[in-house]
Amino acid sequence: MQFKFVLSFFLATFASAAVIAPLPDGCTSGDPNVVRRVPVPLDARNPTSVSTLLENTAKVFDERQLLTERPRYSAPLLEALFPRSPSIDLIIRKHISGSHVPSQKNHQYEVQIFSRDPLIIYIQNFVSSEEVAHLLKVSEDKYEPSKVYSSFDGNRVDDQMRVSESAWMDRKDPVVRSITRRAREFQGWRGRNSTVEPLLVQRYQANGFYNYHFDWDEATTRGNRVTTFMSYLVANCTGGGTNFPFLPQPSDDRWCDVIECDEEGRDGYQGVIFKPIVGSAIFWENFHPNGTGHKGVYHAGLPVRSGMKVGLNIWTWDSAWIKPEELE
Repeated sequence: MQFKFVLSFFLATFASAAVIAPLPDGCTSGDPNVVRRVPVPLDARNPTSVSTLLENTAKVFDERQLLTERPRYSAPLLEALFPRSPSIDLIIRKHISGSHVPSQKNHQYEVQIFSRDPLIIYIQNFVSSEEVAHLLKVSEDKYEPSKVYSSFDGNRVDDQMRVSESAWMDRKDPVVRSITRRAREFQGWRGRNSTVEPLLVQRYQANGFYNYHFDWDEATTRGNRVTTFMSYLVANCTGGGTNFPFLPQPSDDRWCDVIECDEEGRDGYQGVIFKPIVGSAIFWENFHPNGTGHKGVYHAGLPVRSGMKVGLNIWTWDSAWIKPEELE
């Protein structure tokens, strides 16, 4: 009875707080292949303090009770936000993802919170080696030059913004379905207004890059990309890291296994640079709880200096998102 009351209050709080969460049945705002280029002034590098609805709620409720009575599958994002241990930031937790691919029934990956504001989670072994090999095989004959979106020009190739090749994956492919389900279950607390978009494989040859941009679109008034997974399928390269210029570099050097810490690796770039590591993924939330886009997730795929990088993008689209009125 106590749990039912707590859960009801928790859900009511969510429903009344304009949280961008839920998942639709397809991206309906233009071509989901493309992302608007939105330059951000340098004075936007001061993200708000860590005071999101989820963290405030976590302080009120008994998180152990919520965790032990979850749905039948594990939702690592929920567990990360309602940790059993106060030192969750430096603890890697293991999770098993149920899969419909026979070889992946007990796929195991590890999660670790990198940032709480914006919420960024690093995931080791999110995509298995067998899944990597399969995606590389089925994408080979699907590649086309990557495009960008402009309010004035529509979809077009722009080699000043983006130099890569893109391949959309077939939703019916069993491996694609398995990864899609994994991404959806990772965000287990989301609702029915959101859906995982078709998976996109992107190939970057030498000198390939993706300039600084947001995955969310500030021009749309309804429906938007609320979350992103950026995973790596090939990392046989120098350069090619994923750079968040407005994130502070963590002081704990244990992160140096997955981010660039030395000056040579950083190559003069500011902020945080995640190394491309095969199978690993970066997950982040694109919006504040009030529905405004988070400037802290401004990011770029840095130039590949040599070799080749292949990435996997997994976006979640929320059809219920409505552009909030500008704050006075």
